[in-house]
Amino acid sequence: MRSIRLRSRSARTMAQSICPGLPDFITVATAADGKLMTKVFFVDRDGEEQTLSYDKGYLFNFFTRPAACLDDLARVLDGLDRHSCVIYGRLIEGTSMPCRRLLNADQKTGHPATIEDAAHSWILLDIDKLAIEGELFDPVAEPGRAAEYVRDKLPLEFHGARCLWRLTSSAGIGKRETISMRLGFWLDRPLTGAEAKAWLTGTIADCAIYTANQVIYAATPIFTRGRVDPVPKRSGVLEGRATVTPGETATAFARIMPRPARRAGIIPSGFAARVIDLLKRPELTPEGGRREAPKGTVFDTEAAVGAGRDRIRRALASDEWRDSQPTPTGARAYKLAASLKDEALSAAKIVDLLVEMVPWFDEEDRPLIAGMVESAFAYGQNDPGCGPPNEVNRLFDPIVAEWEAEAEQGKELWDEVIESSGGALEYLPDTPPPAAFSSQFNKEARQKISEDKAELARRLR
Repeated sequence: MRSIRLRSRSARTMAQSICPGLPDFITVATAADGKLMTKVFFVDRDGEEQTLSYDKGYLFNFFTRPAACLDDLARVLDGLDRHSCVIYGRLIEGTSMPCRRLLNADQKTGHPATIEDAAHSWILLDIDKLAIEGELFDPVAEPGRAAEYVRDKLPLEFHGARCLWRLTSSAGIGKRETISMRLGFWLDRPLTGAEAKAWLTGTIADCAIYTANQVIYAATPIFTRGRVDPVPKRSGVLEGRATVTPGETATAFARIMPRPARRAGIIPSGFAARVIDLLKRPELTPEGGRREAPKGTVFDTEAAVGAGRDRIRRALASDEWRDSQPTPTGARAYKLAASLKDEALSAAKIVDLLVEMVPWFDEEDRPLIAGMVESAFAYGQNDPGCGPPNEVNRLFDPIVAEWEAEAEQGKELWDEVIESSGGALEYLPDTPPPAAFSSQFNKEARQKISEDKAELARRLR
């Protein structure tokens, strides 16, 4: 085969500015059971406009499509059919298809993990209902202007960069005072989904899509039975420099700070409970760095996990949770997470326990459950999705902010936390001795377990 050269330096420069990166790939997931991966808008027999939301696909076939530049990403997204979506991760080598989208093995069914995180030079940003400040305009009639408005609201790294824009399925439906749009950029170095989430958490972007197995609905919506698509142009490109250089925080994975152990039998309350809530999430210093917990502090102890399991069992045995028409998964996950916050459990451990123990929580629900747990930890409200920018003061309770301003850094801070907790927190020795409980304690614990089992059996009859 003969090689083909660009005729001129200007032609080479243009090609490099459009396709600046090394070859990459995009994972396309196609529902094997014919489920719809897009919304359907129609008019019913009574003349009312209706919307059929996305189906919850169960089994998928996965394919990779090559992508060396932003234009390749655009072609893949434009070519998705009504049964297909994309994910940030990739199929684990050797996995048989069709299969479920599992980040971890499903302990209930025995199905193995099928999806793993992957690094990409492309990045998508999901923007939902971003309010337009200042002079109002119609984002459907002026999508290029809307894309530029959104880009300017992103971190400085994105300003002036070439980007792909795509209006979402619900764009143009109802009021047009907000922007619902997905932007795509090409990075000068690849990032995994976890790194992208660490970088963009706290911005206007919804970071749920960076979970490796989370579906990204990008197929064109269906308008049928008298419903007309109100969007004349759903996608395009906003020109600018070729690539985006990720911020420094993109190189660090989000980590949960280790916390001091909770003593068995002590239930934190008041100030101690609020401090524990603070310790459950990454902590920022005024300089923007992270403080590490002193050596010897631990979390997710055996006692804490046992207490968490007990809370979940009690909830499942209650009349509310035995309702024949359960509330949505997200609402229930949030309610349980809010309850489990007091058990000295990390957010990751709570997610694991919920997926393992709650019968109607599937492994595919893990991203939604994780979002609700994170919301319960960070904000104390049910809003893990898109919304206004998360300012730093939303990450800390006022009492913590005032207290932290007066406290010293490092170990002195932890000493004050532990001393102020009134016994709810304690340092462990470098080599913790085996737990030794009195015979009276063991007797009372066994009695309590027996009573709980009997009560659970009675309620489940």
